[in-house]
Amino acid sequence: MIRRGNQQERLSTRDRLGYFLAGFVEGEGSFTVQVRFHPGTKFGIAIDPEFYLYQHQKRKKILELAQEFFQTGKIWKKPGTENVLVYGIKSRRSIIEKVVPFVEKYLLPYTSRKEQIEFFLNVLKMLEEKKHHTKEGILEIVDYLYSTERKFKIPKSTLVERILRGHTLDRS
Repeated sequence: MIRRGNQQERLSTRDRLGYFLAGFVEGEGSFTVQVRFHPGTKFGIAIDPEFYLYQHQKRKKILELAQEFFQTGKIWKKPGTENVLVYGIKSRRSIIEKVVPFVEKYLLPYTSRKEQIEFFLNVLKMLEEKKHHTKEGILEIVDYLYSTERKFKIPKSTLVERILRGHTLDRS
C-alpha cells in the first residue's frame, strides 16, 4: 500500500509546471550574454543578457507553455533552420522579474549548469548596479565576460580600446 502522506503538501499546478520547465530548460535552454557595438550607448557597447529555449516546430506547444508561464517573450523560427523554433526573452527587466525567480526556485538547486547560470546572474547583477554607466564599471564587466572560456565575436582588446578612447571613431 502506498501512503500519500499529507495531501496538503502536493505541489501547486504552477510549481509542477515550474519543475517541468526547469528540466526542459536544463536540456534545451540557453543563458547568453551578447556583446554588441551600439552607438546609442555611453561607451558604444551594449551588453545584453538573453534567455532562449529551442524546440522542433512539431513541439511548439512546449514553447507556448513557457511563454504562458513567464508571461513575456516571443517565439520565432530559428534563422537558417526552418524546422527549429526559438522562444526568447531579451528584455533585461523581464529576465530579472520573471526568469531569475524561476531559476532561483526551480533550476539552480538542481542544475548541472550551475556555473554557467551563476555567471549569467552575476552579469545581470552588475548591470543592475549600473556598472556599465562608468568607464571603470564597464571595463570590470568586460574583464568578467572575457575571464571565461566563452567565445565572443568581438575581441576584448577592441572593446577595451573603444571604451578607453570614447566610442567615437578616430578620423585621423
